[in-house]
Amino acid sequence: MTNNKKFVWNESYGVKVHVLDEQHKKFFDIANQLSDLLNNPNSSNFKHSLTLSLIELARYALNSLCCEEEFLLKNNCKGYEDHLISHDCYREKVKELLRKARNDATDFYELANEVAEFTQNWIDFHIAYKDKESIDGTVLDKISDI
Repeated sequence: MTNNKKFVWNESYGVKVHVLDEQHKKFFDIANQLSDLLNNPNSSNFKHSLTLSLIELARYALNSLCCEEEFLLKNNCKGYEDHLISHDCYREKVKELLRKARNDATDFYELANEVAEFTQNWIDFHIAYKDKESIDGTVLDKISDI
């Protein structure tokens, strides 16, 4: 991520399902931690902080994505199978990034940029578009709890 911008949550990202919106806000927090890290590349704990951010991205996959998948299935949301594929791609990418973090030869600043770009793309294309597409207004009228 070249400009290390901060991600600011606003209702345009919301899907109008409280628990999912709260999880998305947590993802924004992780993305902002990465932005802060990239703005301080000489930090003495750069590698450690990056590793912690990657662990948070993995936790997000375990908790939030599974919760979202359960919601989509329970409410018969459109594009469920495509959504699962997108989530599986997220999981695989996080595994790849964690493998790189375990490699002593890794350039951690380069890895941090790769992770930041990944989180930016997830916000821009998955949260802002794909989630809203799957959870449209017609679903909200007949919604079930998670």
